[in-house]
Amino acid sequence: MIRKNLLKTTLLITVIATLLVQAGCGKKTANNITYTKTTVSSEAESNATKELTNTSLVTFNYTDEHGNTYTLEGKAIASETGDATIEVADVNGNKVTFIGKATITDGRILVSNVSVKDEGTLIKADGTEIKVSIGNTVTDAIENTDGNNQSDIVASDDVKKEIEATLAAKKSEQMIMSLMPAGIILYLQLASPGFLDILYGNPFGICAMTVCLTVYGAAYWMGKRIVEIEV
Repeated sequence: MIRKNLLKTTLLITVIATLLVQAGCGKKTANNITYTKTTVSSEAESNATKELTNTSLVTFNYTDEHGNTYTLEGKAIASETGDATIEVADVNGNKVTFIGKATITDGRILVSNVSVKDEGTLIKADGTEIKVSIGNTVTDAIENTDGNNQSDIVASDDVKKEIEATLAAKKSEQMIMSLMPAGIILYLQLASPGFLDILYGNPFGICAMTVCLTVYGAAYWMGKRIVEIEV
């Protein structure tokens, strides 16, 4: 009887702990995905790639060949492999592209080893030209979350709306996943009263559920930090 109860307790704790971690952080779409080699259309590949990326606005400094330094704002697209592409466009539609390596720190994208990929000329609001050339100095790019943007080239409203839509979807997903454990526990209590009593009626169950609650709180906090990004 004791062995049976212990097995039941262990099984329930394992299931609940898994749900709590997934709920706090939201759905994970990277690293643990098994791919099957198959033939797919270019459109399907494009959609799959978009699912495995993080997109946000970043700011960084660019120094031209004459030593003039400008602050640029662009859309950073970071893949799960760590490769990042930063697209910077002015109000006239002129666009240049930078590449680098992306990491996520406290929910913010940081792109290091930034370099120019596609050269071009950007035009500031006052008409000043910024010639972007390969080989010039570029600082690391970091996500701007303080709302105070003093960039010489600012991202367009369309780009900001696109990123806001992406963030809204992630926030909704995180909220749904956070509510799932409570919903499942409530369902079990209503559908099978007493089924979860074994988790609270002995020291092992109480300690284990306390650990699960702590893990859930940490995962929920981490998930909120990731999705709370101002554009």
